Amino acid sequence: MLKNEINENLFFISTPLDFEKLAMAEFREKFQNYFAKAPPKTILDTGGFSFSAPLLEGLALNHLLKIPNRILLRIANFKCRDYPKLYNKICKIRWVDFITNNNIHANISATSSRLMHTKKIEKALLEGIACYFKANPPSKKAQAQTQAAGQQEIFVRIHNDDCTISINSSGENLHKRFYRQFTAEAPIRENLAAGLIYKLLSPLDKSQHYNFIDPMCGSGTSICEALFFCEINDKRPFAYRGLPIVSDKNISLANECCLAFSFSSLHGTDIQKKTVECAIKNFSLLNADGRFQNVTFQKEDLFAVNMTPPISGHNIVFVNPPYNERLQVNESNLQNYFDSIVKTVIEKFHPQRAAIIFPAEYQLPPVINYLHEKLRFKNGGIKTICHFLTMKN
Repeated sequence: MLKNEINENLFFISTPLDFEKLAMAEFREKFQNYFAKAPPKTILDTGGFSFSAPLLEGLALNHLLKIPNRILLRIANFKCRDYPKLYNKICKIRWVDFITNNNIHANISATSSRLMHTKKIEKALLEGIACYFKANPPSKKAQAQTQAAGQQEIFVRIHNDDCTISINSSGENLHKRFYRQFTAEAPIRENLAAGLIYKLLSPLDKSQHYNFIDPMCGSGTSICEALFFCEINDKRPFAYRGLPIVSDKNISLANECCLAFSFSSLHGTDIQKKTVECAIKNFSLLNADGRFQNVTFQKEDLFAVNMTPPISGHNIVFVNPPYNERLQVNESNLQNYFDSIVKTVIEKFHPQRAAIIFPAEYQLPPVINYLHEKLRFKNGGIKTICHFLTMKN
C-alpha cells in the first residue's frame, strides 16, 4: 500500500469537473472540524485532488464529504513499459489487505504510454492477483468478510508509462443519497447541488439565521442537500467496509458539527403537483427522525400574482429552472424567460445571496444592487453557468 514518509496512506478524491476547488475547500473545512487538527496538504489535479492521511481518517471521509464522486485508496505506483513487468509488479502487491479473490471490477485507462491495450492490462491485473493468492491463500475470516461485501472496484491508470493502482473505497458514487428515492424530470445531481449550495452559503455569517428558498424545487434536491451537507452519511453501504485491512477497526464519528448553518425555514415550491409530492417523499426519508423543522413544500408558480407572500428576513435563494433541453419550456423567447426569473426572484425575495443556473449561452444582464460571479460546469451534459448574486451592503 502506498504511504508517505510518516507512514500515512495516500488517497485521491475524485470530483466533478470544475468542482475541484470547492471539493478541496469542503475537505479542508470538514477534516479540521471532525478530526480536530489541521488538514493535510493537498495536490490539486484535473478531476480531483490527492492527500495523505491515516487510513481510518481517509476512509471516514466517505461519510462526511458531499461534493466528491468517490474516494480512491492508492495501492501501488510504478513505472512500467511492458506487460510482463506489469504482471510481475501486480504479483508483488499485498492483495490480501484488499480482496481475497478475483471478484473485482477492473476500471482501466491508459494514455500516452507503451501499454495502451486495456484488455491486456486487465488480463495482467487478474492473472497477477491470481498468482499472488496462489502463494498467499487468504484466511477464512477475510474470505467471509469480502464475500459479504461483494465486488470491489480496482482502478488502473497508466499515463506516460507511470502506473497507479487504486481501490475504490466508496463503492457506488458518493452522489448517491439514501433519501433520493423519488425523482422528477431533469434533476440536478446531488453532489453538484451540494457544491453550488456550499459556494452559495460559504460567505455568509454563520451566526445569522437564514430562510432557504427554492421556487423551482423539483424533487427537493436543493432543500435536502442544504440540510444534509453537514450530516454524517451512515445510511448507505461503502465498499471500504469489505476491505480485510479494516475488518477489525472501528470508524466512529461525532454527530456534532460546528459548520452547519442555522435555517429559520426552508421553503420549496414547484408548478407541478407530482413534482412537489416527490419532494415531500424524499424529505420524509431524510427527516425520518423528525429533527428538521420549519421545512415546507407547496405547489406554486413563481410568476403567479397570488403566490405566497415573500418570506421576510435573511433570504437565500437557489434556482435550477428548466433549460428547454431535457425539460421543455412553454416560452418562445428563452432570453426573456430567463430574464423574468431573475427579475421575479429579486423582487419577491430580496435575497442576500442567490444561485441561479442557466444554459451557458444565456447572458445575464447587470442586476442593480447585486454583485455577480459565475461558475461554469456541465449539468447532465449541458453546458451551464451558475450565477451567484450577492446583495451589496
